Amino acid sequence: MSLQIEDRNADGINDISFVGKIVLIQVPIGEGTWIDSEVIDGKTIDYSVSNPFKEMNVEFVFLFDKKTGHFKMKEDYNQKYQEMK
Repeated sequence: MSLQIEDRNADGINDISFVGKIVLIQVPIGEGTWIDSEVIDGKTIDYSVSNPFKEMNVEFVFLFDKKTGHFKMKEDYNQKYQEMK
């Protein structure tokens, strides 16, 4: 994951963003249940960092709010990356 500092919304103040990859090493099989191996065509597949179930490129942007003096999420990342589940 890398940190980037730049003015993303052209308001004259630097914002921050984190860009990287999420590596899923477990498979969702139900509401809140995840497994780290499964059987496909009679073969057991074990998931790990070197053999992930899924990889996703992600970017999290936080814009500086002059009124509050805090960084705020540019968008709802839970909603944006819902496909991870």
